[in-house]
Amino acid sequence: MATEKSQDFNITSVGYYKRDNEMNVTVDVQPKFANSNYDRLMEFQEPGDYIQEIDMNLGSPEVPHDGKLRIFLNLYSIIFRSKARFVTPTVYIVSHMGMIFMSYKKLEKADPEIDEEDQKKKDIARKKAMEYTAGANFAHYWTKKSENEEIPEDYATSNCKAVMKCDVEVGGKKELVVYSAHIDALEKESGKHVSTRTTRRTNFWTYRSLHWKMFFGNDSTMVLGAGSVSLELSNWALRSIEALKFEDVFAKMEKIRREKNEERAQCEEFKKAPFQKWTMDQGKERFRQFLSQVKNACTHSDGCFLATEANKMWHFEKVDEEHDEIREFASLVKTKMAVWKINFPNECS
Repeated sequence: MATEKSQDFNITSVGYYKRDNEMNVTVDVQPKFANSNYDRLMEFQEPGDYIQEIDMNLGSPEVPHDGKLRIFLNLYSIIFRSKARFVTPTVYIVSHMGMIFMSYKKLEKADPEIDEEDQKKKDIARKKAMEYTAGANFAHYWTKKSENEEIPEDYATSNCKAVMKCDVEVGGKKELVVYSAHIDALEKESGKHVSTRTTRRTNFWTYRSLHWKMFFGNDSTMVLGAGSVSLELSNWALRSIEALKFEDVFAKMEKIRREKNEERAQCEEFKKAPFQKWTMDQGKERFRQFLSQVKNACTHSDGCFLATEANKMWHFEKVDEEHDEIREFASLVKTKMAVWKINFPNECS
């Protein structure tokens, strides 16, 4: 039975796991429970007041990133990109053993080579490190079991992920989509998913991105901390905290949209270009259309495909599994499925 939140999409969690940088997985892992700090935050009618009662230093201790610059990301991240897409990453598709595996690889820019004389590059690298540290410390604050519990040294790979499944009707037939979602904590009483985020700004695109994260992660609450790196690059200053329920996020988006349109109405340049109304159904239909195109292009036989979007249409190119772009993902899929076939032979017939 689909929940009210998921409407015609039935989204549920199957289980939880952790993985390391080599994609080795530990299954049946219990996510952390939200702690007493979270309980106190929920008691505040105005969560912003919570900041006045705490001394949350998000810049310390500094949390090192795991150093892995190329990361396979969830597919819904690209289907519902938070901003207009000037450059669309390529979606990697591998059809294997009667299943379709999809991901895309975000090729992040490597940290610039630091020249001791180039203060600007040093500041950029430092700022990125502080932003990562802030997000890690923010999540740890709401889940640590005691005030003295230190953040794990392997924080980047010690977090829990949920295996999610979503039933989607495509072309009159129900299709099962399985994917992973980052989970920061569970509520103690209800067991519902809780996510935490830090952000530099709270605009329409911020809330739209959170909306899809909460939707596909089946999150009941998002704790959002807004702030920025201090001028001296020694701390991440927290300006506000919001405890958002799923329905709150859409309301935030609509409020910002109306306010932006009022501003644009006063400006001659924008009178013919209002901030367009966005609906949940539009997003769902976009997801359905993508899955339909994937199914039509990639289910006839085993193979590898590169998918790119242009003019709201997806184009699929069949490539060899040794193709430079897809080789790593194809190898990962086949290696992991070979292990699965050995462990569960009765399910592979």
